[in-house]
Amino acid sequence: MSPETMKKDTFETIDQYIEAQDAELRPYLIEVRDAIRGALPDVTETISWSMPTYKDGQNLIHFAASKNHIGIYPGDEAVVVFSERLSEYDTSKGTIRIPYQHPLPLRLIQDIANWCKQRQEEVTMPAAKKTTTTKKTAAKKPAAKKTTAAKKTTAKKTK
Repeated sequence: MSPETMKKDTFETIDQYIEAQDAELRPYLIEVRDAIRGALPDVTETISWSMPTYKDGQNLIHFAASKNHIGIYPGDEAVVVFSERLSEYDTSKGTIRIPYQHPLPLRLIQDIANWCKQRQEEVTMPAAKKTTTTKKTAAKKPAAKKTTAAKKTTAKKTK
């Protein structure tokens, strides 16, 4: 399938996406899919931005077939974090291009997918912790101390 046709098609499932690709590309796509699924078994598989996407509340990582490479799209921060391990691949902001003639770095793809999930949890967890902490703190606050004037008033009432 040509890149022009791929852009016009819409897919509802990753299976449909893979099946629509040229037969010689499908094994690569299946391997990438299996690697990401193995790393992220509890997240949702979907199609977003016309490509296979893994999400858990928000998009974590995408992949797509191109004419000369498989594109992995984990976001710009992941590309920076894994820059040393990605040195033999063409990268740009949020994009990793793995040429078909290179062996697929499946372990690296899994590590990146896991990192994306952990990063999402780190980013979304502080807000949840802050809310929980605020509620707990409010419940544990000691009663306000009486001011000197309040103490005198109380003392007069008891006499």
